[in-house]
Order: sequence, then structure tokens, then C-alpha cells
Amino acid sequence: MINNPDDLVGQSSYFAKKLKFYASFSYASIEDILDSTMMNRIDYTFHTNTTSSYILWNNGDKFEWEKLPESAQVSPIKKTIVRDFNNDTYPDVLLAGNDHTYDIGTGYYDANKGIILLSKDDRPLSDLKTPSQSGLMLHGMVESLLYFDGDTPLIIAGFNRDKVETFYFIK
Repeated sequence: MINNPDDLVGQSSYFAKKLKFYASFSYASIEDILDSTMMNRIDYTFHTNTTSSYILWNNGDKFEWEKLPESAQVSPIKKTIVRDFNNDTYPDVLLAGNDHTYDIGTGYYDANKGIILLSKDDRPLSDLKTPSQSGLMLHGMVESLLYFDGDTPLIIAGFNRDKVETFYFIK
């Protein structure tokens, strides 16, 4: 996330001296904003190649990255359950998340209402089920997600500053 000048100035008076105009901030590089003393204090530089969510497959002798479908990219994925939900002996995944910690300027990231990726026809995680298809609606910022096996399997979802919801798994 890129801060706007008001956020930076609110965090340190250093930025108030450096960032006098919005226009100049919009064209500034990191070297324009931080002086050489500050730049010398930076230990690590991280480069982001993607902000997409992926699955990392262990294929025995190598790992392989697979990007999740577009509908799984709409908000942060924070919790998952890996189970064989459709009894085909292949793992399926329930994806949950959202994030309500951002300020009013950026808003909530809360478009994920619970997505299930089922393995189908020997193709892993190829069948995406939306809440309207699965009957599982996770509305809010999911902080905990549990699966309890038994005669009637349960999925229990805990939401930030809200109630816990229990879903019965119908086989």
C-alpha cells in the first residue's frame, strides 16, 4: 500500500518538511523523500513480483506455483481448511479471510464470502464453488476457521468483533 502525504505527515514531522505539495509527492521517488542518512539505515529492500494468491504444490522433486482463480483474488485469504469435501480422495480447499484493519481512506477488503475449491475429474482444485453454490456464507473478517469431523462434520468460523458461526456439513 502506498501512503498518501497526509498519512506520512501524521506519522512523523520529518515528512511535513519534505512533503509540502501533493503534486511533488506524486512524482517523488523514495530517494526524493528520504535523505541519504535515512537511506543508509535501510537494511533490506524487498521487491514484490505479484500480489496474487497462489497454491504451492509439492510435486516430490520440485515445487510448483499455481495462481488461484480471479474470484479468489478479491480480498486477502487469511484462513483455509484443506479436506476432501466431495469424497473423491483428492484434497479440496475452503478459502476465507477479508481484512477490516485499514483506515477510512482505503476501506475494507471484504469481498471474500467463503470460496470452496473442489478437485474434480482428477484435476486438483478445478471446480470453484461460490457461497450461493455451497451454502457457506462467511460474511465478515474471518479470524478463525475450524473443521470438526464426526457423524455431522462442522465448520466453525470466528469473525473479528462478531459472533461465531457454525455450519453443518451435509454429505
